[in-house]
Amino acid sequence: PWGHIAGKWWGSSHEQPILAFHGLFDNAASFDLLAPRLEAPALLALDLPGHGLSSHFPKGMFWNWTVMISAIRYLLKHHFKWSSVSLMGHSYGSCLALTYAGLYPKEIQALINIDCARATNAVDNDYINIWQRNTERMLTLESKSSPKPLEYEEALNKMSNRAMPLTKEQCQIIASRSLSNIGSGKYIFNEDLRMSCPSIGRNTLETYDALVDKIICPVLNVVASNGILFGDFMVTVRKHDEVMKKKCAHFVCQVVKGHHHVHMDNPEEVATAINSFFKHVNQPSLESL
Repeated sequence: PWGHIAGKWWGSSHEQPILAFHGLFDNAASFDLLAPRLEAPALLALDLPGHGLSSHFPKGMFWNWTVMISAIRYLLKHHFKWSSVSLMGHSYGSCLALTYAGLYPKEIQALINIDCARATNAVDNDYINIWQRNTERMLTLESKSSPKPLEYEEALNKMSNRAMPLTKEQCQIIASRSLSNIGSGKYIFNEDLRMSCPSIGRNTLETYDALVDKIICPVLNVVASNGILFGDFMVTVRKHDEVMKKKCAHFVCQVVKGHHHVHMDNPEEVATAINSFFKHVNQPSLESL
């Protein structure tokens, strides 16, 4: 209601698509290598609010998970008016998909998680300190008129040096929707500057436990062999896997060779896992609209 959401649609415009969510600082183009390899008739990858070609958040509104979920809900129920949908997410987008599936379990036909960690708020005093620091930082960033212009190679280098590094070729793919050419060989990032502040409104581990307990649809977890799922993340994910094995109509966990952006590193193997999963569950979202 406060802006627009952009996206990329692959396949038939007469079929209900799988709905895909990207990770933080990525955009719909992160599915460019995977989408053509899927056997599903259609896939729609969104640019989440504040990313790619979608609107920034309004002045005075700091981004958080509740706002993201509300935007997804608005799109599904008020724009498309779909009664049910299959969701696919990578990284942060997978956290959103998992959250949505737990909130609206009867409306989800299938859930595909690609290297899905369980990003949470810090706890106790750390949480208070981060909240205070991020509030001040967001206000500072909001006062900036525009991002710093960069040469194309500079922008690619900045992208490749983020917390989840990308190859140059992968950066170029994501840059197709992340960068705008402002002339004279200069580019600016399209993303909302405030996205660089960690969200305060993340789920707690207890919230994840409750959400996972509600999920009943078929679930595919694609885990990157060199991805983000290690340490405490892995302990939590394994616990949730055991719950979903018991409660979900079908559950598969598939390890695929690659780093965190495994759907870009190894799209063939990720696509094979997804295609096999949908064949097994006889995916109903592939019916005509």
